[in-house]
Amino acid sequence: MGARYQSNLQFSKKLAVILVSGVVLLVLVVGATSLWIPNQHNSLARDSAERMVQGGFASLEEKLRIVTVDYALWTDAYEAIHTDDIDWIFSNIGTGATETGTADLMIIVKPGETRSYGWSDDSGETPTAALLTPEAIEAGLHLLDPLPFDQVLPVHYYARVGDQIWLLAACRARISSAGSPCRWA
Repeated sequence: MGARYQSNLQFSKKLAVILVSGVVLLVLVVGATSLWIPNQHNSLARDSAERMVQGGFASLEEKLRIVTVDYALWTDAYEAIHTDDIDWIFSNIGTGATETGTADLMIIVKPGETRSYGWSDDSGETPTAALLTPEAIEAGLHLLDPLPFDQVLPVHYYARVGDQIWLLAACRARISSAGSPCRWA
């Protein structure tokens, strides 16, 4: 009985070691999985949030490009800008910023000029000069320079104005039979 007892004791010890090893392995796997799953979840949530923000920006950029082209192809707007018909420009363009909320800012830069005028969401009927910094306007004009002059192609860009970052769009305004296009910012 002594040999059989020793054999059973060794078997019991081996079995206990195997069971303890299994429990330790199980605890390690569960612990590692418990750490890995939240990390992966956080990574997926971060990616999803980034895509959502990028999609929001892309949507804003596209909306702004569409609105900019709509104004740029408006024959009456083109003529009013060239004849300095400020009343018409305010009633049909400026109110897009002051009343309807089409944009927070509507700025006009006439061809061959560096001065600008426009309206913001908190301005009145009288156009305001220098709503944007010269650097912000130049950035838009610089993006328009390489584009074909006979086409209405909008560009969008981001510019720091004071302590804010603005999404801006610029486009040449034109009519098919007219001369030089106006630039919109």
